[in-house]
This record gives sequence, structure tokens and C-alpha cells, in this order.
Amino acid sequence: MCEIQVALNQEQPKVSQYLAQLRKCGILQSERRGKWVYYRFSADLPNWALKVITCSIENNPALFADAIALFDSIHSRNACDNESNNNADK
Repeated sequence: MCEIQVALNQEQPKVSQYLAQLRKCGILQSERRGKWVYYRFSADLPNWALKVITCSIENNPALFADAIALFDSIHSRNACDNESNNNADK
């Protein structure tokens, strides 16, 4: 969740609502491991739908460039670990 929130530059409640809708529609699956929730495309997602998503990303790199850059920066500076440590202090 933290990585998605940072990459999209959106507040946590809004991202949670979006992810809940994508799960409800059968596009995403989630798995909780300890304090983290991991998301992936649903195993039941039809191949054509996955292809539409993949082609959209591949053919519109400018639309995703900022989000990908932010996502990459998260891993280089452990932003989510710092975020969870900061929240633990509250």
C-alpha cells in the first residue's frame, strides 16, 4: 500500500478505496503478510484484460513515467519502512 500511495502521490484513504474497488471487480488480489499487504493481478483475470493493461502501459509510457520514477525511488531510500516507523511513533 505504501509504495502505491507514494507512486500515485495520493492519500492512504483514497488509495485504499481504489484498491478495494479493483479487488471487488476481480482485477486485483491481495495477500496480507504481517503488517504488509501485497497486491497482484487476479489469477482469474482473463488474458485479454491483462493484455489491455499491459499494452496500455507499454504504449503510453509518458502517462506512467512519473509514477514509475516515484516507485523506483521508494526502493532506493526505503521510504515505506521510514513511513511505517514514523507512524509507529504516533
